[in-house]
Amino acid sequence: IFRWLAIPWLQTELDAWQNLQNMTARRANKQKILPHGPPALILEHPDQYDTVDFKVNVPPALFDDVENELCPPDNVIFQLVPPAFEIHITRIFHEELGLVREDVNEDSLWDIYRKVLDRFR
Repeated sequence: IFRWLAIPWLQTELDAWQNLQNMTARRANKQKILPHGPPALILEHPDQYDTVDFKVNVPPALFDDVENELCPPDNVIFQLVPPAFEIHITRIFHEELGLVREDVNEDSLWDIYRKVLDRFR
């Protein structure tokens, strides 16, 4: 139950933190010769930060092909829980408790965990 609830919530939190870090300018440093500004904006618009763009453009389809070859999405490693358990916990979570994934947050995680656990008992 914990893996099914916590891993997607934690991934959402990590994605939000990454976005915040990439969109926030770093503290000024006079000894730094690298560009100053939010990293994501420097990457997208290097000319606006007096830098040169040296990145090599790779077609997204190539990344998709490599990803599908090396880690196919149907691989068992990507299942948070066994398929039979997934069906059961999804029914409890959505139908019996009337919850959606967005309801899980740091304040509600343990309460929701206990409610779902009680339904399994």
